[in-house]
Amino acid sequence: LKAYVKILLDKLNLDLHESALEDDRFSDALEITAEGKTLARLGKVSPQLLKDFDISQEVFYAEIELENCQSFRTNENLKFVDIPKFNKIRRDLALLVDKTISYSELYELAKKNKSPFLKKINLFDVYEGKNLPEGKKSYAMSFELLNEEKTLEDKDITEVMNALIKSFTKELNAELR
Repeated sequence: LKAYVKILLDKLNLDLHESALEDDRFSDALEITAEGKTLARLGKVSPQLLKDFDISQEVFYAEIELENCQSFRTNENLKFVDIPKFNKIRRDLALLVDKTISYSELYELAKKNKSPFLKKINLFDVYEGKNLPEGKKSYAMSFELLNEEKTLEDKDITEVMNALIKSFTKELNAELR
């Protein structure tokens, strides 16, 4: 959830700050601010609140202060770009990782990739359960690649994907599924 909220707030091009939040609605919470204004609050809903509503599973919740976000929107935040002349390439990876690894860790690690061709990183599936080793979960991610000057060659695509796989394997002990 945190990764999705941060992806959304990153569009404002602000210096975001995270801090722990004490709030009875949450058992573990985070507040995201910029220039002293709260942009979002998110976290794990408290067991007492879940009990009050007879909910037996974990629930994560985010609240975004749209008025505060709107106050930061300027023409500098908005980018209009020409439609690319060359096709985007999408490649998917299914990664098996320890249950303790969050999507935001995978996302942040992928963002550190220095390739100018890597344009988007998306999560499209999370799986825990049958057919996976104990203590593991699987994330399926897609990566959008684009060279704005020419058609991407297979070697360029392979280089980017191999660098991502190497990072995930080395830093997070991930395995390809």
